[in-house]
This record gives sequence, structure tokens and C-alpha cells, in this order.
Amino acid sequence: MNRELAVRTGSAAVAIPLTLGVVHAGGPVFTMVVVALALRTVYELACVLRWQQVEVIESVSYLAVVVWVVAPAIAPESQRALLYPALAFAAIGGGLAWHVLSPPKEDRPARFVVSSVGATMLAVLYAGLFGCFIALRQQSSPLSGAIWLYWTLLVTWATDSGAYFVGKALGRRKLAPKVSPGKSVEGAVGGIVIGTVMGLTAGSLLGLTVNLDWLSILVLSAVLTVAGQLGDLSKSVVKRDLGVKDFPSVLPGHGGVIDRCDSLLFNVPLVWLYTAVCLGAK
Repeated sequence: MNRELAVRTGSAAVAIPLTLGVVHAGGPVFTMVVVALALRTVYELACVLRWQQVEVIESVSYLAVVVWVVAPAIAPESQRALLYPALAFAAIGGGLAWHVLSPPKEDRPARFVVSSVGATMLAVLYAGLFGCFIALRQQSSPLSGAIWLYWTLLVTWATDSGAYFVGKALGRRKLAPKVSPGKSVEGAVGGIVIGTVMGLTAGSLLGLTVNLDWLSILVLSAVLTVAGQLGDLSKSVVKRDLGVKDFPSVLPGHGGVIDRCDSLLFNVPLVWLYTAVCLGAK
């Protein structure tokens, strides 16, 4: 086992049980951890964008993200539809107001205000996806939100691991050479297969078959394996555009929160939407 793999495995051995434990705990503990991850996501984006002379307005971003993420836990369901457009307005309006009220910088690059407000919105909307973790965890019928989160985590982790190990062993053809040269078609297929098998296995063990037939679990698992890899590639597009290898590191061998949660930030919102719209979950 090479050193990089040993470090990644050791970090995962600590992080995975902790993550499952936090999901199991739910309540304020889960909310605080999710808010911390969202705030760290804003920080990581702000850091890498600042290297390219693009300023994320952090005071606006942090406040908007906290409200956005905790909204499912504090806002009545009838008011949430109004809350999110209001927050989007607050992020845009707050960003523009900040530039109106702050002293202009003499050496600022061209289109500084537009890029700054755009970067602030990117940070708020991307980190705001963590709110779906809380919305999903709070569901109680027809199946516990914790069960759905466990299942989504297992499918996503299996897909990531499958793509990594199959790609290392069998990878020949580049999947997206201009975006992520290390990823291969063989690895992507391996991730889809292993993630789908995990979805079926975990679905049976966790009781998803009480509410879903096998075909539905199969299709949903396959969709998540593809969506999760798209989330990974989407993060790679941003890193490639900004000329960085990883976001500021949190876990040894795993990069930052964005590096670890990129797939989940696509998959958890998809599962939440599926359970809320197709299953009528509450």
C-alpha cells in the first residue's frame, strides 16, 4: 500500500464512523456539523477565488449560508417557499450594497464588482446545498430521513471507491482529460457498477424495499452513481479553471470539505427531491 492510499484509508477509517454517528444523533448535533461544513465550504471557495483576485464577500456569504442551511430546521414549511428567494435577493443585494458602501480599491482588476457578486452567489448557492442534508434528515415518513441519508452516503462512498480502485487497476481511456486527467472511462463504469450493487444491498438491509420495488431502487442507485461522479467532475472544472489542485485541506490525503463532499452535494439534494416529490415524504 503506497503512502497516499494509507493516509486516505486512515482518514476514512476515522471520518466514516463519525459521519454515521452524527447522522444517527440528528437534532442540534447534526445541524451544527452541517452548518460547520457549509461555512467551511464558503471559506474554501473564498480562499481559492482570492488567489485569482476574485473577492467573495464573506460577511454576506456566511450569514446567508447559515440562514439557508438551517431554514429546514427553523422555518415553518409554509414559509420556506418565500424564504429562499428572499435569501437569494439578500445575497445579491447585500453583495452590491457592500461594494457601494466600501471604499473602492485603486488597484482592483476589471469587472471586480460583477465577479465579486457572482462569486458570492456561487458560494452561497453551492454551500447552501447542505441545507438539503437537514431537510432530508428531518423526514419521518414514509421512511426515516436518517435511513435515506445512510443509504445515500453508502452509495456515494461505494461509487467513489469503486471508481478510484477500478480506475487505478484497469484505467486506460481518459474520461474527461481536459477537466480531470486522472479519471478514466473504466473507473467511471466501475463506480457505476459497484455503487449500484451497494444501492441494492444497502436498500435491502436498511428497509427501502418496504416502500420501493427493486426496479426503483436499481434506477435510483444508478442515477446517484452518475450524478455523484458529475458532482466530482463539476468540482474539477472549478479547480481547473482556478488553477488549483485541491481546496484547503481538512483531512490528510482527502483535501478540503469540497473535495470530500462534492458528490454528496449532488446526491443528497437529488434524494431529498425524490423522496419529497415522488414519495410525498414529510
